[in-house]
Amino acid sequence: MSGSKRSELRLESESKQESALRLVKSNSVCQRIRNSVSLCVTLCVACLSVGLVGTMIAFTQPDELELAPQVLTPDPEDMLLGQVTRVLDGDTLIIKVEESTYLYQLLASDTPEFVASDRTPAKFSREAKQFIEQKLLGEIVYLQFDPLTNRDSKKRRVVYLFRAPDMLFVNLELIRQGYAKYNPTQSSLHTSLFEYYASKAKELQRGIWNPDAEAVAWATKPSDEPDPLEKSQVEEQINNSNPQPVDPNSVYITKSGKSYHKKGCSHLTNTQHPASREDIQDTHSPCKSCKPAG
Repeated sequence: MSGSKRSELRLESESKQESALRLVKSNSVCQRIRNSVSLCVTLCVACLSVGLVGTMIAFTQPDELELAPQVLTPDPEDMLLGQVTRVLDGDTLIIKVEESTYLYQLLASDTPEFVASDRTPAKFSREAKQFIEQKLLGEIVYLQFDPLTNRDSKKRRVVYLFRAPDMLFVNLELIRQGYAKYNPTQSSLHTSLFEYYASKAKELQRGIWNPDAEAVAWATKPSDEPDPLEKSQVEEQINNSNPQPVDPNSVYITKSGKSYHKKGCSHLTNTQHPASREDIQDTHSPCKSCKPAG
């Protein structure tokens, strides 16, 4: 065999070896790619599985996702409109309704008693008073009355308050923020709300529920603090200052009510207007709470 023929055979053999080597390398790369894709798919499936399992666990454990009860705001047409003119303590306010002013006690919300003359007030008594002053003093409010009663055991007017601009439920906010405890006495409305947020405030140790909270020592009475008076004295002053109807036959009725009332009766709403007994004697009956003469 000639030398040129041997050279051609050698070159052909080397070419076939290189082609085989490239094929092997190509197969190796493809295999690695397939392995990587397979690994990615496996990981994605695993993640989805974990996510689905976690979602299933969440849905099968509703106690872990406890929802707060919804605040159902009453219709303003069914409530009385007034303005807060003074705050005596966290749950006692003076509210002007029409031309008269009345002392009201907040239902369900029991804040520590504040006495202006005390150098060391009860824990959170001053804080609760200041909180209400910031939220309500000078503000227009809606008054909602409990069907159970409009007076407490001390004959004080009792009420639920909603701040007019945003309908903030004031009684509930005191409890939610830890300024007041929930007192169910003579309160039959919004029970689930009060119970839920009272429990949460206690659980989170807010305000009065904080065992480390200490009474603040107030060395002097602030200059803008009114002279201390008993709440009964304040109520007496208010009652004596309220004007009485000039017309003895004048009573008050509401848009949808079927009873007539004395001026200032807690059952009156912001749709109240004066009326003559003669005009309504066949359509309305006297209110059983304020008992107008007639």
